[in-house]
Amino acid sequence: MLDFTSALYLGLVHEHASLRPWQQFTAGKPAVLHTMPGALSVASDLATLTGCEAATLAPSTLHLFTDVFRLWPQPRSTVIYADETLYRTGLWGIERAMGLGMCVNRFRHHDAESLRRALRMHSHRTTVVATDGYCPCCGQPAPIPGYLECLNGRNGWLLHGTLGPGSRAG
Repeated sequence: MLDFTSALYLGLVHEHASLRPWQQFTAGKPAVLHTMPGALSVASDLATLTGCEAATLAPSTLHLFTDVFRLWPQPRSTVIYADETLYRTGLWGIERAMGLGMCVNRFRHHDAESLRRALRMHSHRTTVVATDGYCPCCGQPAPIPGYLECLNGRNGWLLHGTLGPGSRAG
């Protein structure tokens, strides 16, 4: 019988002898309070890779989606547009945002035109588009450039959880 409480059933092993030794296992403080060495360079490379103006790294998708909306200014004037197949972790954060008074709408999976039509409904509000950067079900990356084009000229943000939070659109 396979033991699904361990990743070892996948045949994953750690070649510890091939790694350089290290003095400590963690930075010694919560990830939210500490920028890891190399994080800014990785974020810059991530922005370039996804065609975004900027990117930010978060400790996890769960932290991204639960923390970002809690800190959002003026939640009652914000509308979130979520990809209809957004991963459950993202939806948990969005449910929290609804509790703060944010309006939530869904748009068709990886469909920038569907997003564009939905955005016409709330042109006066701050807009957040939430999607997974990559969908494991269909095997395709989100059309990030198309989403950014939809946000062009409006007060909007794009959060793409799998690859990290995304870009600010003017």
